Amino acid sequence: MLINLPEPESVTNIELKNGDIVFCCNFEDFNHIYLCKSSKNTIPQNNNFIIDASKIKDITIKKNPKRGEILKVKYEEKIFRAKVLDAFGKMYTVFLIDIGKNISVSADEVFEISNESKNVPGLAQKVGLKGAKDLKITKTVKDYFHNLWFNVPVPLILMCDEDNFNCFNEVNLKRLNNEHDIIDDLLNICNTLSNDNINQLKPIVQNSKSNGSSVHWRIPSGEHVEFLFGNNVENIHVRPIKLYEDYKNILNEFKNGKNDHLKTICPKTNENVAVYSMKYNGFYRAKIIGPCSDDTSMFRCSFSDYSFIDSISLKHIFELPISESVNTVPILCQRVSLAGLTKINNNNSRVISYLGQLVGNTLILEYDKKAERWYKQVILKDLKNLSINEEIQKLCQPMSQQRRLERKIVIPEKKENELVKPIHPIKSGSTVYITHFENFNSIFIRDASHEFIESFNKFNKQMIKYYKSACVNRSSNKLLNIGDKVCVISTLNPIMYCRAQIKDKINDEFRVFCIDYGNEELVCAEDIFELPKELEKVCFIFV
Repeated sequence: MLINLPEPESVTNIELKNGDIVFCCNFEDFNHIYLCKSSKNTIPQNNNFIIDASKIKDITIKKNPKRGEILKVKYEEKIFRAKVLDAFGKMYTVFLIDIGKNISVSADEVFEISNESKNVPGLAQKVGLKGAKDLKITKTVKDYFHNLWFNVPVPLILMCDEDNFNCFNEVNLKRLNNEHDIIDDLLNICNTLSNDNINQLKPIVQNSKSNGSSVHWRIPSGEHVEFLFGNNVENIHVRPIKLYEDYKNILNEFKNGKNDHLKTICPKTNENVAVYSMKYNGFYRAKIIGPCSDDTSMFRCSFSDYSFIDSISLKHIFELPISESVNTVPILCQRVSLAGLTKINNNNSRVISYLGQLVGNTLILEYDKKAERWYKQVILKDLKNLSINEEIQKLCQPMSQQRRLERKIVIPEKKENELVKPIHPIKSGSTVYITHFENFNSIFIRDASHEFIESFNKFNKQMIKYYKSACVNRSSNKLLNIGDKVCVISTLNPIMYCRAQIKDKINDEFRVFCIDYGNEELVCAEDIFELPKELEKVCFIFV
């Protein structure tokens, strides 16, 4: 509650439309630009809700705010309206609803707000900039957007096609004084940057999230690489040995440094960040996979230079400093797919075991130099010129022949349990629901028909009954092998059990693929149980 301070004027008509005069109040990336409309005399509309903290005589601290609650916070000597996103200890992550920015504040910087102020919708609205798809986000680009707001805000004209449902995903912004499009300024800024600043590696932009674009650097064909990880022929992680040697000292200094200057952030999926891992004892560069399903204060992170995954607390996730950004130090771990092996079953235990034996080996990476998507069709050879691709092809030949025979000869079995009935593949037009989203090329779905849901629920009850009532053996750490089918305690729903297949072992934990959901998890050995044949053979198809 504020004393001796008048409430801001009520604000109406906050929706953006073509031709509006707007101000760019925050820039995250080219798809997350926050605008506010202008009020009379081309003053930013949100000025009424941003108050100089020195002018407030008295204010009441908000105790134990709840997630999603609207309140006021102190940030950079000003008072802003904010929405609570999360809490960890005496720190809160909040979203400043009038400028579109995520920040962290302490408990003594969170204050009460009047109902009148609380009921006014947030004044910052998110848009994406048209024509910026291939631009890199550099310090110069960030400074350009910073100058559009700070000191004297620059009025802009919003141009968009209102007939398009997603019109705000691609807008043009022109300066009010001369109608100059800011995309032209950004193109000039980016064209002045060196296109060959990291040895002779060619960048291929994958997406534009983070404080530096996520860049997939072209490894020269014939380069020596270290095999870091592989669980199928389409998901192999390698690291160029020469490039790693060039940047190893920088990464080691970052890992072992104090890094007191790092700023905590509220991360977004696919964002490149800095993290502190207690498990791996140091600071690392990482990409955000997404929040943990069982604890939203923890985020699953893929370590960019070492090909391992860890769950990191929100308070240990930081903005990636420019000195370690992907524009300064390229992402060293590359995901590649082996050429000529597209028909190989990704769950083939012999292939998984073979790939596991390659971890740490030095290999030669080759591909067609004319190919744009080179990383989708590589050939790996050992130092004696033995082709890994051909070895895997030989390994799978007997298996594929056997499967052709199995398809020709179908032996009917007695149906002892209605749950064993195979589920037909999902057809076009079927009702489905998403069980797991990995990326736009990897979405797992399941039949959402009433019959299927009833069958799946029965199966889950059968699993719970079996593991709750029987003296089920926990699998011994020493007996667990890559490719084994097991049962694990689900992290998606702690009271449920989930069928899974072991993909990899990382220290004392196992990375498993959840067969009925499509996601991967890290589980401890004590949370892994033997899977009986009668539960293993029940089929639930997802796509």
